[in-house]
This record gives sequence, structure tokens and C-alpha cells, in this order.
Amino acid sequence: MSRHLSRFQAFALGLLVVAGLALGAWGLFASGRNGLDRSAFAVEAGFDDIGGVDVGARVRIQGMDAGEVEAVTPPSAPGQKVRLRLRVAGRLRHLVTSGAHVEIASESLLSGKIVRIVPGSGEPVEDGAELAGIQATELAESVHEATIKLNKVLGEIDGTLHEFRTGQGTTGAITRDLSQATVKLNGVLAKIDSTLDGVEKGEGTLGQLVKNDNLYRELTDTISQVRTALAEVRSGEGTLGKLVKSNEVYAETLHSLQDVRKMVASVKQNADAIKALPVVRSYVVDAHKELIRPDCTRYRKWFPEAKLFEPGRAVLTADGKKALDEIASWLNEQKDSSQEVVVAGFADEKLNAEFALTLTQKQAEAVLDYLKSGHRIHRTGFWFWSNRAAKAIGVGNSPPPVPETQTLPPARIEVLVFVKSNE
Repeated sequence: MSRHLSRFQAFALGLLVVAGLALGAWGLFASGRNGLDRSAFAVEAGFDDIGGVDVGARVRIQGMDAGEVEAVTPPSAPGQKVRLRLRVAGRLRHLVTSGAHVEIASESLLSGKIVRIVPGSGEPVEDGAELAGIQATELAESVHEATIKLNKVLGEIDGTLHEFRTGQGTTGAITRDLSQATVKLNGVLAKIDSTLDGVEKGEGTLGQLVKNDNLYRELTDTISQVRTALAEVRSGEGTLGKLVKSNEVYAETLHSLQDVRKMVASVKQNADAIKALPVVRSYVVDAHKELIRPDCTRYRKWFPEAKLFEPGRAVLTADGKKALDEIASWLNEQKDSSQEVVVAGFADEKLNAEFALTLTQKQAEAVLDYLKSGHRIHRTGFWFWSNRAAKAIGVGNSPPPVPETQTLPPARIEVLVFVKSNE
């Protein structure tokens, strides 16, 4: 037998359900989002560049989920740091000490950014404490630098093999000296052989002396030993024989070097294949491919480093910004989406190679950011998709892909526009 609820009873039941839901929601809120309850505490850290980290990004300690980014505070003036406020679970307070520091990193090329708190020594920090912010090396930058180092080593090996084959340089000189020494030794051995024949026949002063029976027997034994040694030399046996037969050793060496060369070519192909992967190619830039485009018409302007930047830094000066204001007019005269703008940085060859690569990349990025933010050189129309490609590359102190026909300062910034010739 069923019983119907009165309006008052139905209203009371509904009110009870709503209250239960509200109580449950309050309980979830009180326990904290992502496991952060009332015992959670906050720490702060400052960074020059937060790499796209936003509110809600995960915070980890030794690989464990520890909390989230609670707030991002932009700098109040240029040159100051961006501040991150992290909310950390109270159960991990003993791991966050005064000696800990904060890093921003990518777990992989495909994942987003995370914030890591790296434990250190000292006592647990208080709520709102300041931790040191350390700029961690990006995974993509590590791939880029490793590829550059690998290509440099392979280039040196390739150059050594070229010297060996052509007889140039130190390696080539060793090859030539060995060949010349072999020819001279063979000539000396031929003269010794001819002299010994004359002695045996009694020819010449030494031959007449040998007619003495006692001396003849002694010299015959000696001649026999010398002939045995010569036979070993001619057959390539013994230490001296192997040296005389160095042409064979040389051939074997060349064969081995050809195998090494094949290996080098294979490694280079693998390195190129890695750089061409869809994800990696957006991080690893091949300066040769970016600066050499036979299918395009190239337009170029350049500046000495000292005209744009503070010495040895990637900070634009007031005069440098004025110079870029002038070149922005040139860039904006005629533009469409088929063009591409490339800003390339070059460094003096006297600088350390790794430092030069980092410096020129940062300088090129600084120039491109100024031209884009201040003059919109990448925009070709009203719509948000109306853009032309624009990128910054650091060449370091590597020589230009193609020898220059004009004298340029070694430390410089080049602004280039590539236009497809068939457009």
C-alpha cells in the first residue's frame, strides 16, 4: 500500500536533500581542493621567466603531488621577477625547509609545465616564506645543445678523414711521411742487395778480401743472415717487414676509415631524423636550413651587437630600440602571409661556444619580441590568423653557412625577410 506525501512533507524532504548536498560541498571545500586541507601552507618564489606556468599548475616534491600554484604576480617594473605563490599540503611541511629551492620544468616534450620544490637543509619554513627560485634547463634546450655538440664532433671527425684522404693537414702529413720513408727504405735495401752480390762474386775491394778462406766463411755466414733478414722484409714478416709493407697497412687503414666514415654518415642521418620529428623540430632549429633558402628571395638588414645591446648582454639599449624602430618601418612596408621574417644572432669566435650560442639566441629573441610587441611586424591583417611567420635563431660563433661576400662584424644581429620566388 503506497502513501502520498503532503506538500509540507515533500518540501521538508527537498530541503533536507539540499542541505545534505550543501553540507557535502562544504566538506569538500573545507578539505581543500586537490587534497589541500586547512593545514596547507604557502611559500613564494621569484623567477625571471615562468615559461607559461599559470594558476592551478601542479607543485611536486620529489615526484609527489604536493599542491598547486595559487597566484601569479607580475613584476611591477621591467627587470623585476615574476612571483609565484604556491599552496603546499601540510603533511609535507617537514620537506620544505629554509634550504629548499623552487624550479620550473617540463616533465617531457609533450607535457605541460610543473613547479618542483627541491628539498634542502635547515628547519621547516613558516607560512608565506620566501624560497629561492632557480631557472631549470628546459628539456628542449638540452636536446638542442646536445645536437649541436654532436654535429660539432662529427664535423671534426669528417675533417680529419678528409685530411687523411687528401694528404692535407697534420694527419695528411703523417701519411705522406710514411709513404716517403717506405720509398727511401726500399731504395737502401736494393743498394745493400746489389753490394752483397758483388761481394759474393769477388768484385771490388771487399770482394777481393773475401777470397781469403777464413774471411770468406765468416762473411758468408753474415751474408746468409742478411739475406734471411731481407727475405723477411720483402715478404712483410717481422717488424721491419711490416714497415716496408706499409702500403698494405695503409690500405687497411683507409678501409677502416671508410667504415668509420660510413658510421659518421649514419649517425648524422639519425641526428637529422631526430631533429625532423614533429615535436622536436619545433624546438631544435637548424641554422643552415633557416638561413639558406634557394627557393626564396632574401632581403637583409644588419646591426653590430654594440649598436643594439649592452656589452655581452641581451638587454636592448635606448639607442638600440630607436634603431629597431627605424627598421620596423622597412619590415612593414610590404608584407603578406607568404613571407617569413628571421632574426639571427651571431657572436665573436673568441667567445666560448656554448655561451655564444645562448647569448645570440637570447639577443635574437629580444629583437623579435620588441619588433612584434611594439610594431606588430608579424601581423598582416585584422583577423587573429592574419600573420606571417617570424622566428629568432642564435647561430653562436659558428661560421656562416655560406661565405659572406661583404665584410660584416663578427658580433651582429641580422633581420631577414624571405619571399618565395614563385609567389
